[in-house]
Amino acid sequence: DERGWGRVRLDEPSRLMLRSWVMEAKKNAKKRFDARGDAIRAQVKQTLLKMPPEDDWFYKREMRLEGNSIDVEGDYLTLERKVKETGKAAEIRKVESGCDSF
Repeated sequence: DERGWGRVRLDEPSRLMLRSWVMEAKKNAKKRFDARGDAIRAQVKQTLLKMPPEDDWFYKREMRLEGNSIDVEGDYLTLERKVKETGKAAEIRKVESGCDSF
């Protein structure tokens, strides 16, 4: 095939290794994504601390309120992510304990 490798045939150990690499790459990408989101949320919180209501004449009240709204939404998304991760971890433990009984 001129455009690439063509069809590649893998034996079972190679297939398992490839799947392992792909799963690890997905985990690392998710960790980077989550870390970036955490950094952005921390930056929003720090910025809001520098924008007290008494300074609305300078920053504009609407901007501060929008920032508060973004902060609340970020907290909600973080909580939602943690709940999902906890649920997935519980499912994995349940499956693992079920496998131990065999």
